[in-house]
Amino acid sequence: MSDVELPTFFELWHPTCTATDDGFRCDVDVTAAEFRELNEGTPDLIDAFARGLGLPESSREWSIRPFLSPYYAHDLWPEQVPLSPAASSSGDWRDRFGVAWRVSMNLTEVPPFRYGGLGPYDVSAIDTTWQDRRVLIGSEDREHEVVVLIDGGEPGDWSFLDEYVNRDQVEVAEVPGAFLPLHRVTVRLGRVRPQEVMGNLAAILEVCSLKLLSTHHSLTESYHLPWPERVPW
Repeated sequence: MSDVELPTFFELWHPTCTATDDGFRCDVDVTAAEFRELNEGTPDLIDAFARGLGLPESSREWSIRPFLSPYYAHDLWPEQVPLSPAASSSGDWRDRFGVAWRVSMNLTEVPPFRYGGLGPYDVSAIDTTWQDRRVLIGSEDREHEVVVLIDGGEPGDWSFLDEYVNRDQVEVAEVPGAFLPLHRVTVRLGRVRPQEVMGNLAAILEVCSLKLLSTHHSLTESYHLPWPERVPW
């Protein structure tokens, strides 16, 4: 009897749909369990993601961009909760950087929502283009795309990040449907060796925490302002 490969379990976070010149696009962050990863993706995989989000299965064009971020890490950094006793339970730098993929799917039909909420949406699927090897979290000498994701209310001025990064490294997006102004901010630290940016990264996480901004999905889940759920198109 041949071995049967069980479907990989994926979690989809913060799905956001926007109109484009030739249709619509859905951007969503994807994390993987069971020690699996994404590679190039397949039509069946993208259809499974679409079904999991309640989207029309009309996409045959997509992109997948891998990155590392404390937002999806297994451990919280002490700097993410500096006024509490919580701290990373591991000395391994790999536990402080979660592996994620930004998946963008082009749609030809109107999506049912503009913003799908925090998530996660659970999806069982297989990326048959991925081989059974860890490629994103590997040697300390490898370079990775490192991203800080920030959720929260308007702090008044995002210029506090100027001390740590250039303005062109910061993208600010308003969260649709929020009762009060809420934003998702992406800070791109570039393609670097993660350990080389630990100090700068820790400083960004700490200043965000002191401004009551979330830099981890578990903190967003318990955010002090009501976080929007599914916002219809």
